[in-house]
Amino acid sequence: MTVTLKSIAERVGKSVTTVSRALAGYDDVSEATREQVRQVALELGYEPNIIARQLQKQRTDTLALILPTFGPRFSDPFFSEFLAGVGNEATRHGFDLLVSTCAPGDEEAATYLKNIRSRRVDGFIIVRTRRQDARIAILLEYDYPFAAFGRVEDSNDFPLVDEDCELGIRLVVDHLVESGHVGLACIAAPPDLMLAHYRLKGFVDALAAHGLPVDAELIIEGNLTQQSGREVGGQLLSAG
Repeated sequence: MTVTLKSIAERVGKSVTTVSRALAGYDDVSEATREQVRQVALELGYEPNIIARQLQKQRTDTLALILPTFGPRFSDPFFSEFLAGVGNEATRHGFDLLVSTCAPGDEEAATYLKNIRSRRVDGFIIVRTRRQDARIAILLEYDYPFAAFGRVEDSNDFPLVDEDCELGIRLVVDHLVESGHVGLACIAAPPDLMLAHYRLKGFVDALAAHGLPVDAELIIEGNLTQQSGREVGGQLLSAG
């Protein structure tokens, strides 16, 4: 037997509208009635029609996180932790998390536009922000909700969380120099990423603060993958 709002309404002696608003937590229904309705719904095993509720609210209760990667596998250990944190927090607020991957470029922009125009999700989480970020430009143009992990080069007049990459790298250099190391190399991130700008600036400024020269041949770009780190690290080590 399918349990409906009408089934609950008959049991508690209230209207279907009152039951619906009670289950939705509206303040115009007394706390006693809301509790009575919730208890009866639980006893009867009522499961709300999620699609109908979403249509009524004109929301999907879903957030999107589109990872910018060239392959279906995303083996970055940082983002494993990041996804777990985002997923847990989204669930705590009653949201589902839609995670997908897409290669940066024209295809990526099309993916965002498709989700925006279909209103498949209520908002986006942007990661690995770029100095000139087309994703953020699109979302701002369509006035679509989003929050970013990272900054961009121009205006940052949008919700964001960021780390102090520049200070972090300076602390790393300070530690190495204080440990007696003076020939320091840097495996840099792709220059279009905003974090690459701050990390490289921190590296160069820290060398200057310690009176050490900047050797351009010891600054080599990687692509933030473990494989790239091994390759570039081996290249630097073999160069002596």
